[in-house]
Amino acid sequence: FEHICVRLCRKPTTSEVVFFFQHCGVTMDHCTRSKFLAVTCVSMLVAVSAKQDPVTSDKNINCGACKGLFDELDYLISKVPDYKKIDLGSQRMDSNGNMPQKLKSYARSEVHLTELLEDVCVEMKNYSGFTEDDGRTIYHRYQNRPEEKTPLKLGKFGWSLETQGKLRLACDMISAEFDEEIIESYMEEKEIEFKKDLCGRYCKKANMDYLLYPWYGLDEEGNPLAEGETEYVNGRVNAEALAIKNKKELEAKRKQDKLDKKRERKEKQQKLREEKRAQADAEFASAMKEDL
Repeated sequence: FEHICVRLCRKPTTSEVVFFFQHCGVTMDHCTRSKFLAVTCVSMLVAVSAKQDPVTSDKNINCGACKGLFDELDYLISKVPDYKKIDLGSQRMDSNGNMPQKLKSYARSEVHLTELLEDVCVEMKNYSGFTEDDGRTIYHRYQNRPEEKTPLKLGKFGWSLETQGKLRLACDMISAEFDEEIIESYMEEKEIEFKKDLCGRYCKKANMDYLLYPWYGLDEEGNPLAEGETEYVNGRVNAEALAIKNKKELEAKRKQDKLDKKRERKEKQQKLREEKRAQADAEFASAMKEDL
């Protein structure tokens, strides 16, 4: 049995084996000494291997789906008002006949987070993918959220049912594989580090680190974003920030529309003046010809 244990322990990659033994604080010799440790070794290595394997065969999709998953979670959590609480206290009465309460934010409660993970990947139907002129692949949400009143983001648009289906599949697989870790990270407000690490691994494999720039306060070109220019606050999509950004975009659009109409009026007036001048010149030329 020891021979089988060693063979199975060495079947995954070297990095996976090192990862397991560093975490468990044991050596390969320990693995070969008992049946219990052997079984533990094999089961743990399978789990580690599964969580390091690609979600789907499309590296770009894995990156885009991972970012979309956390953006949607951040947005939905930000919409829950601060005053909404959930009672996590004991249901038993104390010696005074009172039932103590332990109120916690509903937004980051296990109940709410579990509910969100069940349906959040449906939002991938509102995403599209396209390729920039420089060859970079971009996945973003094109469909407006309730806070957005500007036209749909169709300037760079690559709508495809196949792409949306792949994003949904990858999103579902990530949320199912890491559901416990995701919930725990949000409950402890450590999701920023967790999602940067998780999605960073997928995006690094796809050479798409730029897709995560907004989480670092940067645009997709790597330039810093000023407050009010982005819907991200401390690396999270925020509904209030989205509304502020959209309001500024609407104001800028209205201002630009006025300038465009003013320019169109001037161009139309200029064209009329030129037509009148041309007509006057033609009439003058015709009159001169008759006089001759």
